[in-house]
Amino acid sequence: LLLAAAAACGREGPTNPPVVPPGPTRYTATTPITGLVPRAYYGDTLLAAERDVFYWNDRVNWSAQQAQIRPRVAAATTFGQLWSAATASIDPWLRQAGDAHSAYFPPNDAPGRVDSPNNAAYRVSGTTLAGGAAPLAYLYFPTFSGRNGAGRADSTQDVIRTLDAANPCGWVLDLRFNPGGLIFAMLAGLNPLLGDAPANATSPGLGGLVDRFNTRYAIYVDAGRAGFYDPATNQRSVGTATTSNYRLRRPNAPVALLIGRTTASAGEFITLGFRGGAVPNRSFGDSTYGVSTTPAGMYLRPDSGFLNITAGVMYDRTGRLYGFAVQPDEPVAGGPDFQTLVFGLFGRGLDAATPTPSASDPVLAAATAWLRTQPACAVVQA
Repeated sequence: LLLAAAAACGREGPTNPPVVPPGPTRYTATTPITGLVPRAYYGDTLLAAERDVFYWNDRVNWSAQQAQIRPRVAAATTFGQLWSAATASIDPWLRQAGDAHSAYFPPNDAPGRVDSPNNAAYRVSGTTLAGGAAPLAYLYFPTFSGRNGAGRADSTQDVIRTLDAANPCGWVLDLRFNPGGLIFAMLAGLNPLLGDAPANATSPGLGGLVDRFNTRYAIYVDAGRAGFYDPATNQRSVGTATTSNYRLRRPNAPVALLIGRTTASAGEFITLGFRGGAVPNRSFGDSTYGVSTTPAGMYLRPDSGFLNITAGVMYDRTGRLYGFAVQPDEPVAGGPDFQTLVFGLFGRGLDAATPTPSASDPVLAAATAWLRTQPACAVVQA
């Protein structure tokens, strides 16, 4: 089983979704069902996939679930009724097992159909924070689930390159508006801050994913490439690669991570990916959302509705398993709530090309205070 690294709170798609036609399809909620294929996929295929890959398989009464869903699929006359049955196969059945990540997406909402790089809500940006012996760099790193993963990775490194021109001694990585997304696109972009973390027989990479059969897949980032490593076959698969890979003027500069309740899934894995590595790091804020899990996804025929089922949990570089909220190294109360974070912290809101961090943000203040104590920030480097 190859796990597809997923994203936010059940509402994002896999790392490498299968190719599907972009944009709206001809299927709507009122489209009549014709032929045998729709009911076969929304009945047998969907229910079997859920039963076979769901991480907490032994917590679900699959016989009762199928007894409820199969009649709904058989009686459906429109695609909207099939979509409703697919959602009902997850909630309450998988939700009762403690899962908050699985989801079903109707075709027009399916991952891979919407391109987000030019949406200001998903734009990586940053600014320089003055003071001390050397400046600090602040990187706003929101969610991404668009179709151009390489573009997101390249644009991230462009921002990092621009900020690094000021020769910052440390970095603030703000993940509080990152509920997940396409993890490899994000990791490849962050390679300059993470450093290289290759995965092979002797290197664990950044950590990874483990399924219900206890099969592990490491996640690596190396020279602008991010992807899976399968220890069983000693094979790497590239998820996203940058055009070129930028190296910081100060390699292994310390990184302070800002996390909170809106940090989820891939955002949580980014947090874990720093832990135990060569880069000095510390996280600040609140506990994360609590879906440090990964779904496996599949497109259903003939409409390309998308089924996203939690198939594994994350582990860090030490091998520790998660599946729950990630706690900050330093809890800090009084950080901005979601609305404040989005519309207040950045002055002009999401349309601001460069965020203006708030001087009254206690999480940011704690993070910058820690960075100033790091050896890299004690002396000015030319």
